[in-house]
Amino acid sequence: MLLAGSVSRDVVTVVCVLLAVSVFATTATECTQETVNECLEPFKTETGNATGSPIVPTRTEEEMQKVCNDYDNFAECLKPIKPNCVEIDRLVFEGIDNYYDYFCDQKFDEYLKYRDCFKQGKLHEEGKYCNLTFTSRLSDLRDQGYSSSYLRDRICQYVEDYLDCVENVVSSFCGKEAAQWQRGLDVTSLEPLLNRISCPGWQQSTPSNAVIILIAVFFLLLLLAVGALLAMKLCQMNSRSRRQTGPDENAVPPYASYDGNGVYMYAAGMPPVEYTQGGAAAGPLPTKAPPYPESLPPEYESPTPYSGPGYDNPVYGINPGGPPTGPITVAAAPSEVAPVDSASVHAGSTK
Repeated sequence: MLLAGSVSRDVVTVVCVLLAVSVFATTATECTQETVNECLEPFKTETGNATGSPIVPTRTEEEMQKVCNDYDNFAECLKPIKPNCVEIDRLVFEGIDNYYDYFCDQKFDEYLKYRDCFKQGKLHEEGKYCNLTFTSRLSDLRDQGYSSSYLRDRICQYVEDYLDCVENVVSSFCGKEAAQWQRGLDVTSLEPLLNRISCPGWQQSTPSNAVIILIAVFFLLLLLAVGALLAMKLCQMNSRSRRQTGPDENAVPPYASYDGNGVYMYAAGMPPVEYTQGGAAAGPLPTKAPPYPESLPPEYESPTPYSGPGYDNPVYGINPGGPPTGPITVAAAPSEVAPVDSASVHAGSTK
């Protein structure tokens, strides 16, 4: 499987750390990243302009019409490929098709009515938090061992909350009709996936593996953050790994604590850092420690702390205090490591 995971330049780093999203399966003969990228070529000039907002982007009528025309070419190119893709990939493609059919054909004239209101920067800033909340909640579901039925219920609820969030934001800036237009766009895009997992209120069908659907819903919801700029989502697959197991085992997120005010303290006494999104805290970094092995090699078992006069109760962490008054010995150290004289420590050198 090919992996991807980002919303836009604004949040690409955080999202890539949190999730690796499965999009295409290379097991199918023709449904590969290479073949899809060939179809995506017309979109590559459109990358780099995403806002990270779920609200549809605003451009001139001519520019948006060009995007729609480019998508028609992409869809035509993709026709012979889609039958060879696995089901989850076909569902994602169907959602993308629905998005462009709604935006470019069914409701384009209505979009033009609301376009001026959709230009407001504050509207998009507010909309970003719908995405950030949604992606944070989804990330909490991963690798927790939840049952398929529990995952389905959580996904369905989170999607409804997301739709309500975006609708309320648009309504507060542009009115009820514009909000209904935006919700219609989001709903029609998500419909194939939510039908598949039988979300309440959606068309019922045979339940599926909710873990897989979780990945696909995450991908498609983030696609909505790009709006009509399809390439921002799909072209970013080029920089992701093809492995099925997720991110590199060494690419673990930092272990951090959060003070609630946008300030994060890394473990092991690293200095505090601020991560902001639009001038405000974007959400805490992961607070779960990396997956350390359950047991250490024998040579690392039961490490003995420093001992010595005046240092019977050492304090670990930031600024543990001044050096001890007597010689320091490390009980578990190899014999070739000589004790360190505290006077040398004070002088800034060792013997």
